[in-house]
Amino acid sequence: MRAVVWHGPGKIDFEEVPDSRVRDEFAAERAEAGEAFGNREPGWIKVALEPAA
Repeated sequence: MRAVVWHGPGKIDFEEVPDSRVRDEFAAERAEAGEAFGNREPGWIKVALEPAA
């Protein structure tokens, strides 16, 4: 699938990424992701929670 990928401040790309799957070790985090696209609706970002190295 194609997705907008954020690599850091000022570095956002549209890339081919693997299809996402929600698994038990994933958690949903609330974020104001919608603001990046010109609206004020809050978004949700799913991230894997990994132990600190």
